[in-house]
Amino acid sequence: MSEAYWFASFRLQTPAELPAALERSGFQPAWIEEIHWVNGSPPLDAGIFPPPAQFEWPVLSHPARLFHLLLNELINGQRHTLLWIEKASHDRTIAAVLGSPTTVGRFNLPPEYRFLPLPQPAALGWQKMLALWQSFLEQHADPENPLGWMSYPQDAQSEVQAVFPQAQPLVPPPSPIWTERLHAGLELSRSLSSPAGLWIDETSPHLAFLIERQ
Repeated sequence: MSEAYWFASFRLQTPAELPAALERSGFQPAWIEEIHWVNGSPPLDAGIFPPPAQFEWPVLSHPARLFHLLLNELINGQRHTLLWIEKASHDRTIAAVLGSPTTVGRFNLPPEYRFLPLPQPAALGWQKMLALWQSFLEQHADPENPLGWMSYPQDAQSEVQAVFPQAQPLVPPPSPIWTERLHAGLELSRSLSSPAGLWIDETSPHLAFLIERQ
């Protein structure tokens, strides 16, 4: 199985700051194959960037679904280097560079996190979904990095603790911006000794991601 990575993230006052923010992270704007504008649109000044493929998702109610799909494209080698940009409050944006092993090899840049999207079962209820994910992790997770933390909806607490009793709860601050909440969770996870955790999206159907700090 290939892998998908989170390389860098940054908050921007205006989209015009994107090229400089990318370069500070070690990326050249021309390396980006696709830009996904989530819950917002590209600026009118299209000259801020070399023109890769750009996709607008102006009213996206379930960003985790799109994120899940893009990670699978990276894993399957359909794409290699993507930029996710989500509009935050006061017209600010939060952005993340996502990539594949090809990105690592081509540009010699280390990722911050490895992401593995977990299979999404039909609506089975928490107990069955968690059991399915536990089985999947036993086959695909690194046994040397056992699951040390989890972020999950509050109504799943008892079931999560029964299936993953060793995992420490991780509760990022609330935010209406999906990427901002994920970014905050990643920052919190850095203070924990275990590099591996499971992120379960708050919104039904509760997509899940294995995250490993690199």
